[in-house]
Amino acid sequence: MKFWPDRATRARRGAIVAAAALTVTIAAVAAADHGPASTAAATRTAGSHSTAPRSASIEDRFGIRVIGAYLTAADGMIEIQYQVLDQDKALGISDAKPVIVANGTTFDVDGLAGHGHNHHIPIAGRNGFVLLANTHGALHSGETVTVVVGSLHLDGVVLE
Repeated sequence: MKFWPDRATRARRGAIVAAAALTVTIAAVAAADHGPASTAAATRTAGSHSTAPRSASIEDRFGIRVIGAYLTAADGMIEIQYQVLDQDKALGISDAKPVIVANGTTFDVDGLAGHGHNHHIPIAGRNGFVLLANTHGALHSGETVTVVVGSLHLDGVVLE
């Protein structure tokens, strides 16, 4: 009398269980992405909407245009998105990482090690980003913040 299925049957069952778990995970992530944040993400990705005022001085000095600032990762991180206008000038942002200033606090701690603009060569026409920690959840959607790049300030950016 045989109590356990053979190795091939166990392998097939394991593969089916793994596939089912993956499907459930993907479905859960997709369901979570259909909230208001997904609309903002889709808008940002398309590049058709800029939530930030323009700064000619930042564009001239660093060759980037700030697109906006967004809360992400369950509001635990702030994403500053920018478009590269001049790739040669944009190389300078490696030394002048964009940060957020709000309510007298500077948000300059990397949100995730190894992510952001300083690990990529900027290419004109492409978007880049910086992830910063939203320490203690201090910032909230709808707040007006300042994006600082080097010594240049871009006031009036509404955090989404």
